[in-house]
Amino acid sequence: MLLTAKLFGKKRDKKSKPPAKKSDARSGVLDSESGKPDHDGLSQQSAESEEELERRSKDRKEREEEERKRKELLRYKKVQVINAKGGMIKSLLDKIPDMPGEKLEALYLATTQEDIRFDLKVGQKSEVVNYPTTDMEIVPLDDPSQLPGVLPMDLILEDEAFYGKLVNGELLHPEYRETSTEFKRLYILWDVSASMWDSMRMPDGETGTRDIWARAVIAGLLVDAVKGRAEYFLRPFAEHPQELRSVFTSAEAEKLLLWILNESEKGSFTHIGIAVETAVEDIRKRQNAETRMNHILCITDGADNGGLTKEQLEKALGEDIKLHVVLIGATYGPDHPLTPYVMANYQ
Repeated sequence: MLLTAKLFGKKRDKKSKPPAKKSDARSGVLDSESGKPDHDGLSQQSAESEEELERRSKDRKEREEEERKRKELLRYKKVQVINAKGGMIKSLLDKIPDMPGEKLEALYLATTQEDIRFDLKVGQKSEVVNYPTTDMEIVPLDDPSQLPGVLPMDLILEDEAFYGKLVNGELLHPEYRETSTEFKRLYILWDVSASMWDSMRMPDGETGTRDIWARAVIAGLLVDAVKGRAEYFLRPFAEHPQELRSVFTSAEAEKLLLWILNESEKGSFTHIGIAVETAVEDIRKRQNAETRMNHILCITDGADNGGLTKEQLEKALGEDIKLHVVLIGATYGPDHPLTPYVMANYQ
């Protein structure tokens, strides 16, 4: 009987486990008892999602508003700086008060940058001449060739007294001088190859392009040239030199300043050698006695693809032409022919 009970008796029920939760495509969770969608969970999840979206949207709008205010304040400060400086750039800004941001940045940098400047003012050169002029000074003799010009009061002296003064350097003669005006010439080579539109960090901390920085330098030097009555030439270049533009009057300068801001000439690669050769040739054609110093400023971001050797550069420039190179986003090694001419390097 006991054996029968063991063999045929009912098995003890195992402890039942709770049914596993099942996923639902809409709610994500089914109720553990009924197996039906948990609508309360769905509502709570939807509410949390909407709140998160609203929070993110609000944060984004706040950031956008802060950035708008920052740019607005920065624009105001730049305009104030330009207005305080006055001159041609302020006059241009007055005519275009809603000037786009990149162009305003170029004008601001043109007004404030001090790294790349030249003395372009008209100079006065005084030279001793061997003929009478209105500029005369009585000075001691320093050369026997000046004896014919000795003052009459010394000529009437007895021989002993005369030669005594000669030995002691006391004989006097009139020295005549002639003052001439010395003009200067600035010739800018502007690299407009495709890579000049790459981005860079501006000196004022803003993000812009290499081309904007180049335009700023070009515009600032144009203003300096007009103030100093210097001749100003601008030639864009890339794989070959482009049209030459020149300025001799304030009216021409204002017209060229507007062109510098608005035009977007572009080329492919950089060929500095042929650009420098062209600039030297242009200067030689226009050289005159009144222009005593010529500056060539090359603004570029590239190596010279087919340029001049160091010896060729020195021969082409001669004694009266000074070459200056401003590098943007590039560096030259110590053996590069243009290295001795680099005056500034911006990365």
